[in-house]
Amino acid sequence: MPKARLTKTVVDRAAHTGTGNQTIFYDDDVTGFGVRVSAGGAKSYIVEYRHGGRKRRVTLGRHGPLTVDQARKLAKRELYSIAVGEDPADRRRLEREGDTLADVASRYLDDLKARAEAGAKRGRLSGWESALQLWNRHVPPAMKRSKVVDVTVQDVRRLHRRLSDKAATADHVRTVVHAILEHAISEGLVQVNVASAVKRYSKPPKRRRALTLDELASLGKVLHDVEGSGTVARTTEGGMTVTCDVDPAASLSLRLLALTGMRKSELLGHHTKARRGPREGLRWSDVDLDAGTYELAANGGGSGSKGGAPRTLPLGVATIELLRTMRPEEVNPEAPVVASPRIPSQPFVGLDKPRRRIYEAAGIADADAHCLRHTFESVAFSIAPGLAGALTGRALTRDSTLNAYLHVDMSALRQAADKVAGRMAAAMAGEGGAMLPVTRGRR
Repeated sequence: MPKARLTKTVVDRAAHTGTGNQTIFYDDDVTGFGVRVSAGGAKSYIVEYRHGGRKRRVTLGRHGPLTVDQARKLAKRELYSIAVGEDPADRRRLEREGDTLADVASRYLDDLKARAEAGAKRGRLSGWESALQLWNRHVPPAMKRSKVVDVTVQDVRRLHRRLSDKAATADHVRTVVHAILEHAISEGLVQVNVASAVKRYSKPPKRRRALTLDELASLGKVLHDVEGSGTVARTTEGGMTVTCDVDPAASLSLRLLALTGMRKSELLGHHTKARRGPREGLRWSDVDLDAGTYELAANGGGSGSKGGAPRTLPLGVATIELLRTMRPEEVNPEAPVVASPRIPSQPFVGLDKPRRRIYEAAGIADADAHCLRHTFESVAFSIAPGLAGALTGRALTRDSTLNAYLHVDMSALRQAADKVAGRMAAAMAGEGGAMLPVTRGRR
């Protein structure tokens, strides 16, 4: 067969010769690389090699859509895979007969669930549940049936754009498809993740802030009214004022979040079913009113904590007084501190709706329950800058090694907690007091 360094000119001039069905012109630079010319004049790039003692040939692509240089690079990639023990011909056969995107998704989701149940560092049951829902609801059946090797950038981009009216959902679905294709790469089914070329929609970061003194005073007044009447007044879109019932547990939850700086999940447990543990939310057995402390369990123990070892945290006097007032005379130690009115053995759920109504009545906009944690730490920073994070269970510094050597006496934390909780309680009672708002990232 003819042999020369293949260039565009050489390939363009190559013509079928002889009496066979094809003529192959080999490259004298890359062994096994060549261009095949059929009797009809069609030209395709190929690479030949030996595997298991047999001569094999793989077609790289047609001349025209594929340039000589691109084909040469593909040939080198295939020859490298041969050198490390792979057989490109077998791989391509498996690709033709291979798994669908749904097959790979099933294995990926099973693996994600197994890692979450095993307590892997990366992977939670809530992530598995969310990925499963996004896959089932938003990925069209035709795309699920596609062979994973046939999924293109255009397929993923088309799916992403179809959900553009819900940008956050579109980005989440794109992330799930990207993760499935990464799993396919780990299984050796594909070499490139086509979802990487699809850019996420830009979205404004979720804003978190500390409440002002005026907002805290207004919030305290509304909570006082709710605790007295069990209702809150709100204005409808039509301008009418209506009265809505509010469960006292909602008011109590907001007060405790403000006076302790706890996350909502630490006080009430996780709202996502997949993340709920056997023991959700703060329980009376976690609270020691005489010592002025409460316990947050480690991540995975159902505490709602973000992670880390169990921690003992301080309670301020204002918080202790509130808890003593609300604690029943005879209480099951495992009962939630803020119990559901329907199921007393379970924590109160559904805070978001009454919280929105209470905030609206208090004139608080662009804020959620987590802003109370920001407010607590902002006050703590103005009172005891070095202990602000420690009062809510966060690390004292960004240096993990240094944190292992830092041990703060609980009496010092109790004193700081007394001052912070007292300042928060006074602000919610409408009393003045200096407070330094500090913007912090979400934790």
